[in-house]
Amino acid sequence: MRRHTAPYLLLVFAALVVTFSIGAAPETPKEKLPNVLFITIDTLRADHLSSWGYHLETSPNIDRLAGEGVRYANAYTVTSRTAPSHYSMFCSRYPQEHGAKLNAFAVPADSKFLFLPQILQRHHYQNGAFVSAWPLTKRLTKLDAFFDTYDEDLSRSYQMINSMRYAEDVAPRAIKWIEAHKEGPFFAWVHFFDPHSPYDFRKEFEVTKTTGEPDHTKDRGQAVVPENLKAYNSEILYTDHWVGKLVDSLDGMGLKENTLVVLVADHGESIGERNYQGHSSSLYENVVHIPMIFRMPGTIEGGKVVETKVSTLDLLPTIVDLTVKRANPEAQVPTEYVGRSLADNILEGSSIPERTVRYVAFSGQKWVMPTWLSKMWLRELNFPEFVGYRTGDRKVIWKPDDKNMQIFDLAKDPFENSPLKPDDDERAYQKEEEALAKWYKSTDLGDGENRMTDRDKEALKSLGYIQ
Repeated sequence: MRRHTAPYLLLVFAALVVTFSIGAAPETPKEKLPNVLFITIDTLRADHLSSWGYHLETSPNIDRLAGEGVRYANAYTVTSRTAPSHYSMFCSRYPQEHGAKLNAFAVPADSKFLFLPQILQRHHYQNGAFVSAWPLTKRLTKLDAFFDTYDEDLSRSYQMINSMRYAEDVAPRAIKWIEAHKEGPFFAWVHFFDPHSPYDFRKEFEVTKTTGEPDHTKDRGQAVVPENLKAYNSEILYTDHWVGKLVDSLDGMGLKENTLVVLVADHGESIGERNYQGHSSSLYENVVHIPMIFRMPGTIEGGKVVETKVSTLDLLPTIVDLTVKRANPEAQVPTEYVGRSLADNILEGSSIPERTVRYVAFSGQKWVMPTWLSKMWLRELNFPEFVGYRTGDRKVIWKPDDKNMQIFDLAKDPFENSPLKPDDDERAYQKEEEALAKWYKSTDLGDGENRMTDRDKEALKSLGYIQ
């Protein structure tokens, strides 16, 4: 036994060195940590924003924010529903990895993934969340565990159910909280829901001013109801107004140069294209192509536009690198990401290698079953309704149940009007099908926790999530 003593002691010593090294990581100075204002806008498609080339001036304040920071012209969501999309932003994992594939599902209690607010909370941040719709309530998401304040006073109703609130309800609360925590560092997540259907036409925010860009409405090959288009644009301008109020208030507190402002959407919207209204069961560009902006004057050079494709999975590593890791390169952040950090590109303009962006859409949320049937329903969620990706100008959308595959060349067909269907080439279809199925199955780690009650069913039904 004695001959093993020396190697054993060496192993113990090595373990102690590693443990000491981890424990001895220098504390991150609070004064070096920037604040974070994280703005998510529900159902906001990129191509309806002026700075993304829309022919009407829908977004003067968002455009100003983009002009003061870095705008990612080709940012993509990974899924088309509100709660799963936000989970993916916060943990840099696909829905089938974190498990919450639909609204009203929470990430499993034994999840090993760390969430952005959780990481920041461990590094001195005070966290405040201000959400505006039922799918993000704390009982459904359990995200409140990572926030010191989780504000969800849903005072507005559809179909007699209080299930959302307007930007004018949420922005003042967020401003008041920021004022109370301006000594920082703070992480303020402000979620605006207004562009989500059913749209309210806001006469005072009717969009009439043109930008000089061409009007591509007719190029969409759509049967859009003009009233819906008009109302949706007014909702964007209304939300933009309150984004301006929020950012101006932040700047007026003297926090402009010490606050990283991030603006992003959870997904876009189909406004009649292909006779489809909504977003849950679609992976076309109008649903997956979203805005993404980073602003911090004095640290981030303004007016930059990046054309390289990026994903909402990139948000977590980027924000961590621009905050905790930038303030203290030796800070311990024990997590892995699927996304990649854009920090060097934002700070130094370094190039980002082209990368395939992927997205999924799940069906199945049609009714609420008794608890004893929940496992049966979960089995229906084991494979998505749609799986898709974009690499270069090539885009593929696959609907497994119908064995339907659409392939687009977005350089020649940017509005996805003329899909190339490989029906006449079974080998080409089979090759694509096998690759997509292999990717999905390799990332499918399980299902989340179904937390839906009858009241949730009515609320989600009022918002159009349940048929």
